[in-house]
Amino acid sequence: MEIIKKLKERNFSEEVIEEVIRILKEERYIDDREYVERFIHDAINIKRRGPLWIKRELFKRGVNEEIVNELLSKYRKSFLKLIEEMYPEVMKRYTKDNIKERKRKAWNYFMSRGFYTEDIKEVMSVGT
Repeated sequence: MEIIKKLKERNFSEEVIEEVIRILKEERYIDDREYVERFIHDAINIKRRGPLWIKRELFKRGVNEEIVNELLSKYRKSFLKLIEEMYPEVMKRYTKDNIKERKRKAWNYFMSRGFYTEDIKEVMSVGT
């Protein structure tokens, strides 16, 4: 958690850090599930990122893997829909290239944004 990192940087003892975290969780100032829900929502709707990117970012922040995987599984259709929405836009960027090259570039684009290969294949096979 980022708060733990900040407290350690300010040289608080482990006991104090544990107590602060306990109190914050008790008072619901820290709620990993809510944080992950908001993070996923923003990643899909604002940043337009895929599940692999989301996982990597949340793990960097120290969020529990089980919570991340559980909540991400609820968004599979949202990720497919996002690729479907973005695919025509991405293909338009490469109009000077032949269709094979355009598809390769679109593939790389979606991979770099953290989407699963199966999802990209599914959308690109329909959207051709």
